Amino acid sequence: MDQDVEITAGYVLRFVRTRMSPAIALEADCVQKPPATRIVETFRTRVGKAYDAGVWKRLSNVVLEPANPFDVKTRRHLRQEALILGTFIFTTLGLALYFNLRAIAG
Repeated sequence: MDQDVEITAGYVLRFVRTRMSPAIALEADCVQKPPATRIVETFRTRVGKAYDAGVWKRLSNVVLEPANPFDVKTRRHLRQEALILGTFIFTTLGLALYFNLRAIAG
């Protein structure tokens, strides 16, 4: 082994490529990027194929339990978190309405 060889990044890359993986060419340093139009096309086709793309389905997935994949006809129940949060919100609105109406009447 030569002791007077300066070790640089290029030397290491050439060494690794020639010793370990000769199939990689020296010109393969740059990564090829797809054009923006192709990315937009791919994105639009992916969004177009989405099953839950609707707002109603997304909202129902947040509020309801996941569907049973083995029995499609069963109803989806409310999530416990949605039930507790809904109860809290309606109670707060009810109390605010009650006390505001009470203040106006009294």
